[in-house]
Amino acid sequence: MCTAIFLKSNNHHIFGRNLDVEEDIKDRKVIITPRNYPLIFKKENIINNHYAFLGMAIDVNNTPLYFDGMNEYGLCIASLNFPIYGCLNDVKDNHINLSSYEIISYVLAKFKTVDEVKNALFNLNITNIDFNAYLKSVSLHYLISDKDKSIVIEQTVDGVKIYDNPFNILTNAPEFSYHVRNINSYLNFNNKYPVNNFKNIDLKPYCVGDNMIGIPGDYSSNSRFIKGSYLINNAIYDDEDILFCHQHILENLKMVKGIATSSDGRAEYTAYSASFDQDNLIYYFKNYNSLSYEFVNLNKIDNLDDVNLIFG
Repeated sequence: MCTAIFLKSNNHHIFGRNLDVEEDIKDRKVIITPRNYPLIFKKENIINNHYAFLGMAIDVNNTPLYFDGMNEYGLCIASLNFPIYGCLNDVKDNHINLSSYEIISYVLAKFKTVDEVKNALFNLNITNIDFNAYLKSVSLHYLISDKDKSIVIEQTVDGVKIYDNPFNILTNAPEFSYHVRNINSYLNFNNKYPVNNFKNIDLKPYCVGDNMIGIPGDYSSNSRFIKGSYLINNAIYDDEDILFCHQHILENLKMVKGIATSSDGRAEYTAYSASFDQDNLIYYFKNYNSLSYEFVNLNKIDNLDDVNLIFG
C-alpha cells in the first residue's frame, strides 16, 4: 500500500509519497542519475542524452531502479502497487514497450511536463519482462505531476489508461476510475463548525471536528484516497509553509507497524515518507524510525554531466 500527493500554492509546488511495505527494501538510497548516464531498457533504445533526475532507488549493477523521482525541470513521478486490477503484457509491435520498473527513469529522462508525457505515451505497453531472475516485474500504477497538474497512468486488461487527476492524490487498487466514482459518496464533508439542524432543540457541538464524523479512518486504499483528498482540499497553507503542510498530510496517511498484516502475517508499515520541492529541486525523506527529515539538493551537485551515478 502507498499514497502519493501533490500540493501547490501561488509560487511553490510539492510532490511526494508514503512508501508502505511489509518489509523494508534492502539497500534503498537516494540516487542521482546525471544527464549523460546511459539508460538501458529491455526493449527500447538506450538513452544517452537526457535530463538529470533523483529519487529513492536501489542500485542493481549500476542500474538504478526508482520508487519515485524528480528531474531537473521539477517533473515528478511515484509508482504505487496496483495488484489484482493491474495487467502486464507481452511485447507489442508499434508500442513503447517498458517494464514497470523502467517507467520512472524513462519519464524523468525525456519529459519536462505532464502534457509531454500524455502526448508521448499514448501507445505505452507495460510488459511482463522481469529485470532478472530475482527481481520480477509487478503491476504498478503511477502519479505524475509537474508544477501545474497531475495525471495517473495505469494498465488493466483493457490496455493503458492515462487519466487527468484533479484530486492530486493516488493510492492503490482498484482502478483510478473507481476512486473517482467512490468519492461522490462523501460530498457532505466540510470544514465548517457544526450547525444545529434540529428544530426547537438547543443543541451545541461539544468539540471541533464533528463536521468530519464518518470520514474513513481505516488504511484501505479507497479510504486513504478519500481522507487524503479531503485534507488536500481543506488544508490551509501558503508559499512559506506548503512543505510542512505536505508532510503533515503524509503523516495523517502513514501506516504504523502492526495495525495491518498481509496474507502471510507480515506487518505493513510506512518505510519512508518523501517530499519533492519542485521549485528548489530538493528531495526530503524520512525513514520509519527517524524523527526528522534528511534532504538532497539537486542544485548543489557540482557536475550533473558526470558519467557516474551519484549516490545520496
